[in-house]
Amino acid sequence: MTEGLRTDTLVGLGLLVGGLIAAGCVIASATGAVGDSLALEAMALLAAAIIGIAMLAVDPAWPLGAAVALSVLSGHWYDAGFPVPVDRLLFVIGLISLAMRLPLDPREWKVPKLGAVHYALIAAGVYVLISSWQAGTIRNPKTYYELIDSHGFEPWVYFLIAPFAFRTTRQRRILFGCLTACGAYLGWTAIAEGMHITRGVWPAYIADPNILTHADRARGPFIEAGAMGLALCGCGVAALVLAASRIRMVLRVTCVIVAAACAVGMILTLTRAIWLGGALSLLGTLVIVPQLRRYLPLAGVGAVLAVVTAFALVPSLSSDINRRENDDVSVWSRLNSDAAGVRMFQEKPVLGWGWDTFADKSGPYYRLSPDYPLNGVGDLHEVFLSKAVELGVVGGGLWLLALGLAVAAGLKGLRRAPPEDLVWKVALIAYTIAWAVDANFTPLTYPFPNILLWLFAGAAITTGVKNARRAQ
Repeated sequence: MTEGLRTDTLVGLGLLVGGLIAAGCVIASATGAVGDSLALEAMALLAAAIIGIAMLAVDPAWPLGAAVALSVLSGHWYDAGFPVPVDRLLFVIGLISLAMRLPLDPREWKVPKLGAVHYALIAAGVYVLISSWQAGTIRNPKTYYELIDSHGFEPWVYFLIAPFAFRTTRQRRILFGCLTACGAYLGWTAIAEGMHITRGVWPAYIADPNILTHADRARGPFIEAGAMGLALCGCGVAALVLAASRIRMVLRVTCVIVAAACAVGMILTLTRAIWLGGALSLLGTLVIVPQLRRYLPLAGVGAVLAVVTAFALVPSLSSDINRRENDDVSVWSRLNSDAAGVRMFQEKPVLGWGWDTFADKSGPYYRLSPDYPLNGVGDLHEVFLSKAVELGVVGGGLWLLALGLAVAAGLKGLRRAPPEDLVWKVALIAYTIAWAVDANFTPLTYPFPNILLWLFAGAAITTGVKNARRAQ
């Protein structure tokens, strides 16, 4: 008992000291109190080291859950005042913490046998690396991060470790709690943006008028309304799943409020793909899962209340929606780029043009249409077509096969799943529908939306969970 208390005390002190130093770094960066950037970075690294050492002593679900939630700031940590990517750091700490808990004897490891999904992931990963190397894009920093974030190397790792990192009910609640907290942050940010409360938005770059990308919509820390909407959807799903678990009533009410804020935030993104995906996600999940069909009327009432609340909070929402409905520029750019992508695919359908080459090689394949003006985009705003163009039938097919097998593995045994496993499968169904809809209209280059998809799929696999429970 004394040893456990001592460990908890040390962990608490480590997190407190590291958090205070990190907070000092943010304040110093924002106010310019520290002129030497090297001194500021040294302070940040010290804070990271202290927090990292403390996090190694806690359940791996904590650093990994926090890493997922904080990945909403991925790519913008410097803009937020942090010289290091905190989410990547916590991800590594979580992996190390998870590895430290493996038995010394490898024969005692409860590692599932390699299946079709694992072989598909290996093949898809090897193929995209070869494709990027042959295309000469592998040394491009943009290509590097897209390989990790959007194609899936980091999300794949989450898929592989999820059955072990989140195998118990407590660990699952930790993850859903982290996502619910993230949903509270994103929901408030979206509402504050919609109501033009700039002082209530953090980090400050979100409300920077000089950043023109989706400046008239709720764009959150992503600075992109589509990614923001999909993140709100995933966090809202997590909040509802946590509310359905055995927790105290005050926490359930809090989770429902967070889910409602996420729903309102999705409306305020003013993104048609998000609206469509959210509606289909809600309806599809309730229809697919027999145990949830009785909640269809309640879900309908909730959706209406979310819309009414959004209009009540933002009086200009009606005119904003009308403006978006009459804005055909984004539709024209997608029609033009998709047509160019189809022409490129028809020329090289088997092996594709090479990873991350569309922007450089698509110019000659644009054609002027008699129905709309000619304009284009840097990246194809259609994930599946993008894979086909750049990786061909072979590479795109391997990626799609791996994704399909991962989702199928997570949904296996849906009708016979006990309640503690069913919640994961419900989350997977709801989010997969929303993700698939949005993938037809956006490039999905941000890590958080892709991590959630693979994480939910991996955590919904009950085989690893059952094996772990037997071992306990």
